[in-house]
Amino acid sequence: MGAIEHSGAFGAVHMPAVISKAATDDAASTRAPLALAMRDYDVNGASSSRFSRANYMLRTIGHALGFVSLTVPMWAMHVPWWGWAALAFHGFCWPHLAHWRATRAPNWRPAERLNVIVDHAGGGIWIAAIGFNLVPSVVLSSFMFMDSAICGGLPLVAQGLAAQAAGVLAGVAIFGAVWAPETSQAGILVCLPLLLEHPAAVGLMAYRSLGELYHQRMAMRRLSQRDHLSWLLNRRFWDERIEEEFSRQYRATRRASLILIDLDHFKRVNDLYGHAMGDRVIQRFGERLQAAMRRVDCVCRYGGEEFAILMPDTGPDEAATVMQRIKADIESRPLVDGLHVTASYGVPGLTPLSGGPAAWTKLADETLYRAKELGRDRVLVAEAIAG
Repeated sequence: MGAIEHSGAFGAVHMPAVISKAATDDAASTRAPLALAMRDYDVNGASSSRFSRANYMLRTIGHALGFVSLTVPMWAMHVPWWGWAALAFHGFCWPHLAHWRATRAPNWRPAERLNVIVDHAGGGIWIAAIGFNLVPSVVLSSFMFMDSAICGGLPLVAQGLAAQAAGVLAGVAIFGAVWAPETSQAGILVCLPLLLEHPAAVGLMAYRSLGELYHQRMAMRRLSQRDHLSWLLNRRFWDERIEEEFSRQYRATRRASLILIDLDHFKRVNDLYGHAMGDRVIQRFGERLQAAMRRVDCVCRYGGEEFAILMPDTGPDEAATVMQRIKADIESRPLVDGLHVTASYGVPGLTPLSGGPAAWTKLADETLYRAKELGRDRVLVAEAIAG
């Protein structure tokens, strides 16, 4: 899985990437949701351009504010002009160079982690350059270690600590060993923008990531409920839903109808025209069912060429009327040009005599079987059997 990178004060905040929220839309969950979900990622798992742009912007802001936080102690230490030039390069040019490296690397994750290590090394140099001035040194160090912990956990923290120590030694060699930990009021004030921006940026990215992770989880849940061929609900979800619906409707003494449907002579379609044609028939029939039903109805591929529909608050006669419309539709508009396919429909209602979900399903199955015995291509209501 990819990752969201947020770059802050001389560091990069790395957060788990999430599948695009488009995958949670109803349309996406019923038509190639996985392809839609992955549209923001390339084959190498690189981050989407959307996340890269956000990362680039936040890193640039964080480094600029890091530059500001060092101005007062750098001035107090009388750092020469070339030290200011190096700090300006790190604060205003390095984010662009780091972004350029990461976007052109075969795998951007190691490149971004190396960027974090470079940030630690640079931070160590500037901590030495300001004579270990307490407040800016602590602010920079805490944010850099926060970034490396989020980006790579303890291993990257350890690497960052080593890089920062090396940077401190390099800074002492370049600027001299000076111990000046006292921080002036002005030095504290210039740290405030970074203190406010960085936690807020990390919090915002965490908030967005958690929200998108929730949407991803819901998208995966919906995907797990779908039949891979018809994109109707699958049998596992159907078994859960029918238990819930039976209990709810039965307790409230309201009406509900369960319909079992079987495509007539489907084996003949596979034998004569091939399984690809059979798959197309199942897909087209699933589309017709989905289009004809209400949003509250549960439409499922029950198995093979069998389908099941649960219609809450609907009596068997009303359900039979809807099935008659579907039957007429596939007669007037064949599922596949040049191929006449019919279906049989068994419609039992929910009554005090239904017994339970298993008995209710059994009654629907018996009704469907009876419809086939009577010649197929018909809608049969359970009461017709009793008669």
